Amino acid sequence: MNVRSITGRLDELVSDRSHTEAETAWVRATLTDPELPHQAMARLKRRFHTWSSFVIAPKVAGARCLGGRPPGATAATSRRSN
Repeated sequence: MNVRSITGRLDELVSDRSHTEAETAWVRATLTDPELPHQAMARLKRRFHTWSSFVIAPKVAGARCLGGRPPGATAATSRRSN
């Protein structure tokens, strides 16, 4: 079974047809809602039955990740030019 990473607001993840393939895969979901939606896990489980991980990572203007890099960035791609 494959692992699919999906990212977005809860309403988008449970309704967007572009995530259909994730319905039969292990799911690594990242919610970007500003606050944890009511019954988030239950709503996700109704569509995606097999879980790998579940993360809450709200998009906040000007926020930085620990270490100053966005997820998946390398030191070379996240350096600031002076």
